[in-house]
Amino acid sequence: MKLDELVNQYYDDLNMNDLHIWGYIANHKRECAAMTIEEVAEKCNVSRTGILRFAKKISLQGFSELKFYLRMENVEENELTDEKIDSISQSYIKGIQSFTEQNLDKVCDEIYYAKRIFAYGSGVIQQSAVRELKRLMFKLNVIVYMINGTAEIGFLLNNLREGDVVFLFSLGGESAQICKFGKQLKEKDCKIVTITRMQHNTLAELADVAVYFSSMSKPIMIENHRFEPVTMFFFVVEMLFLRYAMYQHNKSIEESK
Repeated sequence: MKLDELVNQYYDDLNMNDLHIWGYIANHKRECAAMTIEEVAEKCNVSRTGILRFAKKISLQGFSELKFYLRMENVEENELTDEKIDSISQSYIKGIQSFTEQNLDKVCDEIYYAKRIFAYGSGVIQQSAVRELKRLMFKLNVIVYMINGTAEIGFLLNNLREGDVVFLFSLGGESAQICKFGKQLKEKDCKIVTITRMQHNTLAELADVAVYFSSMSKPIMIENHRFEPVTMFFFVVEMLFLRYAMYQHNKSIEESK
């Protein structure tokens, strides 16, 4: 049995810290296979005991057995199988279940009290998710200004005002460009909301509010092309829209009393 399958099997026993550890390991299997337990713990920003606890929760004897599994999985397979497709499907199911437990009130607060809202994505899919956020929020009379490219980033940094909020979409939260942008926003004392995969990452550390989604499947190779599931970006956007619609409605009732 592979690590992905073990995590899925024991998913209900895992807490947010365990999922954070798995998020890092799943995306750095080759590196983790060569690390000590202390090095993995440092990368995950957790204790050595946290790594051991995670391994035991998925039925392994300890870190040595976890490394054995990692070494066995280090060869990427090019063949697309029913097992891989099912694994991706299961990752979405688990990801949706995990995300619905998150409280989005803080994000809704930032949107409600913002003077202006901007959004930027670190890649093509992330930018598509930003466009969807802009489209949906417009239905609620909320204007989201989409940032495109370095020229617009520079313009925004020179024209930020008090009360502005910036949404940053990134899969891993470690892209050099978006992390640089996040640090520049932080220096401007701007409110930052990040949307990233559930793992320790530089971008989320800069955020006033960090929104995470679970993406359990590791990237796979299809005809020598890397494929990584990213549909959760759009699920997060739709859930944020629905939660904010309810939040906005409740606020209007409170204020009319």
